Amino acid sequence: MKERTKLLQKPWFSPDATREIRALDPVLREVRTVHKSYINNEPNEEISYWHGERPHTGLLAAAVWRCRGLTALEEYATRRRVGPKKVTGRCDLYIRVARDLTFECEAKHLSVNLRTRARESADDVLRCLKQAMKQAKQVKGAKSRKEAAVLNRTDHYLGICFVTSTIKQPKSGEPEAKTLELINELKQGDGRSRCDGLFWIHGKPLPDSERPAWFYPGLLIAIQELRE
Repeated sequence: MKERTKLLQKPWFSPDATREIRALDPVLREVRTVHKSYINNEPNEEISYWHGERPHTGLLAAAVWRCRGLTALEEYATRRRVGPKKVTGRCDLYIRVARDLTFECEAKHLSVNLRTRARESADDVLRCLKQAMKQAKQVKGAKSRKEAAVLNRTDHYLGICFVTSTIKQPKSGEPEAKTLELINELKQGDGRSRCDGLFWIHGKPLPDSERPAWFYPGLLIAIQELRE
C-alpha cells in the first residue's frame, strides 16, 4: 500500500526537565510510528491526529506498549481530592516505565489554527496544560504516604496537551514555519521553560475530507510534570 505521508519527529526536553520525564523519550518516539501506521493503513483517508482527547490518549498508550517492558492503562478508576473530600473518579492514563517509576497522566486536547498569532496559540496551549495539571494534582492529593509505601514505587504526575494543528490552503513550507513559531513561544519563559517537553510529529499536510481547503500538518504534544 502506498504511504500517504512519511511522518517526521522533533522531540525537545526543557533544561528544567527531570530525568524521570526524559525517560519517556522512547515512548514519544513510538508515537510517530503509531500515527504513521494508522494514517497509512486506514482505507478511508482518516487522519489520526484530527481526533480528540480520548483517541489521542489511546494512541499514546499504544506507543507505550510498543516499548519493550513498559505498560500502560487507560481510563482507570482512582480517587481525587476535591477540596477537603476524596471522591471517586478516573485518571486518563497510567504509564510504567520501570519497576519503581510510574506516571499518572491527565490529558486535554486543543485545536489551533496556525495562522493565529503564535503567542496567542501558545497561551491557549498553556491554559490547556494548566487544566490537565489541576486534575493531576487532584489525583496526587488523594494518595497517602502509606499507599506509596505499599506500592513500593515513585509516582509522578503529568499534564498532557495534545495539539492538533490546522491551516487553510497552506503555502509551501508555511505549516512547518508556523509550527516552529508556536514551539519557540512554548519554549520561552521568564527565566525558565514553559513546558517540560514538546514533541512534534509532522509530514505532508493532509486535507480534511469534509472541508478540502483545510489541512492537517501534524500533532504537537506538550507535557508538564507536577512538582508540588
